[in-house]
Order: sequence, then C-alpha cells, then structure tokens
Amino acid sequence: MIDPDDFTRPGTRRIRALAAAAQAPLVIGAGWDGHVHVWNVADRSLVTDFPTSTDSGGVSVALTPDARACFVGTYYAWGVACVDVLTRETRWRRTDLRKVYGIGLSADAAEAVCWFDGRAGLRLDVHTGDTRARIVGLQMFATSRIDAAEMHCRKQVELVTQGQVRQKWARASFALLACAFSPALCVVAESKAAARAYDLTSGGLAWVYESRAGAHVLAIEFCPSLNRFVAVEYAYSQAARDTGPMVALLHLDLSGAVVFQQPIREWSEAVVFAADGTLLLNGLGEVYETATASVVHEFAFPR
Repeated sequence: MIDPDDFTRPGTRRIRALAAAAQAPLVIGAGWDGHVHVWNVADRSLVTDFPTSTDSGGVSVALTPDARACFVGTYYAWGVACVDVLTRETRWRRTDLRKVYGIGLSADAAEAVCWFDGRAGLRLDVHTGDTRARIVGLQMFATSRIDAAEMHCRKQVELVTQGQVRQKWARASFALLACAFSPALCVVAESKAAARAYDLTSGGLAWVYESRAGAHVLAIEFCPSLNRFVAVEYAYSQAARDTGPMVALLHLDLSGAVVFQQPIREWSEAVVFAADGTLLLNGLGEVYETATASVVHEFAFPR
C-alpha cells in the first residue's frame, strides 16, 4: 500500500495539480519540481512526460478534449505553452505570460483560457497561442462536457454560451473550488460553503448540498453511467475530522440527496475525476472506481 509519508518529506516531487480530458481517459499532472506527466487511467499507463522549470512557483495544466495536446502554465517566468502529447513537441510558448493560476479549454476547444494572479484572464488560440480576448476579473473557468456552456467565475458566477451571459449567480465565498454540468444542472462548490445546483434553463436554484461544519466539496463531476454527481468532500477543520472522515467519496442524485458515501484515502492536495466520472485519481497515484470507491490501480507517482 502507498505510504503518504513518502510524499510529504522535504524535497518531494509529488503531484500538486491534476486535470482530465473531457472525451478521453487521460489525466495530466504536474509536480512540485515542475515536471509534467500524462497518464491513461483506462489502460493504466504513462503516456508521456516532460520538464518545464524546476523553479515554476506552481504549474497549471489542461488537456484538449481528445487529449492530443496539453497546455501548461507556470507562476514564475517559464510561461504558457501548448505541447503535443504524443511527440512532446512544443507547438507554441508564450514566455510573456506569468503568474498563471489556472488553464481550461473553451467549450468549442478552439481556445485555451488562462486566469492569472493580478491581471485579466486571456482566451488564447489553441493553434498559435495568440490572444483572442480578455476576461476581466476571471478567477476560475469551467466548461460543460455535454453542450456549449461555460462557467466564468468573476465577481459573480456567470453561465456563458457563445460569448453571451445567460445567467448570473451570486458568489457565496472567496474561492470557487469546482464546477460540474449535467444535462439540466450546473453545480458550483465554493470554499467553506454549500454546493449549489442551478437549473440551466431557468437559472433558478435547484438544490443545495450542505456539508457538515468544517467540511466542503473539493471536486465534483457528473457521471452519466450512474446518472449522478460524484464528489470528493474534504474536512478542513479538526472538529469535522473528529465527527467524520477527512476525505470521502459522495454520490449526489439529481435532487441533491446523498445516496452513497464512503471514506477514501486522506489526501486532498490533488484529486480529479476522469473517464466520464467513472474514475477518481489522487495525487498519490491511486485510481478509484467511483461506483464502489474501490482502488483499482496504483500508479508509480513521483515522490
């Protein structure tokens, strides 16, 4: 069994950021040392890996829906780049872009959307890296795997389709942690706040999932095969850990009711749902089957 202590000693290279492809069972991860890896969680293999900067200040990562290209951005001076997953060839690199906080793909996969510390977000052409548009105040971005909807987190949470804001919802806290779309709902999870589901047609609040005091939803995805949302709930306070698991895998049905709950490994630094929500990968390299919360594989992750 993996020993978490191996990943917390001084000098660790452990994975600190993960992202999944929307239409392929591939996951990209970046370590404290700036090294980037791409894994196939279906056939349980390492697809590719390449370095960025050992003094990255943190690496943000994303994959195109088909996982043929990946996008990497660092907080410090290395910049933002698009890399071919199979050949490891750098297609383009923007060394002028710094203080990257996150990267996502637009709904049509034509743009890489970056958000930053202290500057407006940018929509970059995926083929050239050229700036197409600015998004003032962007703090987080997500897209639906089902249709053309995008979520822009700014002063409010905005539902956007083809550049037009369809709905706006008030923020509940200082940081949005996760967002997931079903055919009818958009669920947003914020730091130290309840997860809220909004109706995509009316914009109205459909339901609220309130974690116990001292816990919140850290990651969420819609799983079509289960017809449920799957979520990772994290107890960030000691009081919450005294009354329940530190980390748990949840199933929320379409009404927001918890229909499955199972404690999983106490590791919250990096987690991501993949393969249409059927698998969960954590930063230790453990792959969970979300239907059962069983560990089905252990990757040899950097330590």
